[in-house]
Amino acid sequence: AHWCYGIVLLLFGVWNQTSSTYAIKHKMTNIKKQFVNEQRFIQRVDAALPENSMIFQLPYMVFPEGGKRAQFGDYDHFKAALHSRRQRWSFGSMKGREVAVWQQAVSALPVEKMVEELVFMGFRGIYLCRSAYRDHAKEIEALLTLAIDSPPMLSESNNELFWNLEPYVAHLKSSQTDVEWNQNTQRVQQQIEWTKRIKSGKQ
Repeated sequence: AHWCYGIVLLLFGVWNQTSSTYAIKHKMTNIKKQFVNEQRFIQRVDAALPENSMIFQLPYMVFPEGGKRAQFGDYDHFKAALHSRRQRWSFGSMKGREVAVWQQAVSALPVEKMVEELVFMGFRGIYLCRSAYRDHAKEIEALLTLAIDSPPMLSESNNELFWNLEPYVAHLKSSQTDVEWNQNTQRVQQQIEWTKRIKSGKQ
C-alpha cells in the first residue's frame, strides 16, 4: 500500500511540474506572438507617414500612474514608441503640464472636432487600441472612420488601429484659404501657450 501511495505522489509531482512548465511556455509563446504582431504593425505605421510625423494615441491616458483602463495597462501606449523608429508619439506627457492638459481636453471633444484640432496642431495620424474600451472601441472607431472618411489600418491581432490623416489634411486644406489655415493652426497651437500662462499666473 505504501509503495502505491509513493507512485501516486511521484506521478502527481511529474504531472504538476509538466503542466506548470507547459503553462509558462504557452504564456511566453503568446507574449512573443503579441510582441511580433505589434512590431509588424508599427513598422507599417512608420512606413505610411513621412519621418518625424506626430501620431495621437487614443484613448488619452494620464501619465504617470494613470491606472488601467478596461484591459489596457496604464503604460501600454509606450509599446508603440518602443517599436517605432521614425515617428513621434503623443503618450508620455507629464500630467498637469500644458501638453498633457491640451491632450486631455482635445480627446474629450466631439470626434469630428477632435480630428480637426489634431490636424491644426500638426498631428498626421491617429493610433487607437481597442482593448482600452469596454465596447472594444466600436463607437469611437465608427465615428473616427466617418469623420476621416477612411477606414483604419488594422493590426494582425485586431487590437491596434491606425488612421493616416494625410488625405484628410489635404481635403481640409483645400476647403480653406491659406489665411484661414494659418489662423486655425496658430489658434490651436497657441492653446498650449495659454495653458503655460495660466499655470504661471501670467494670463
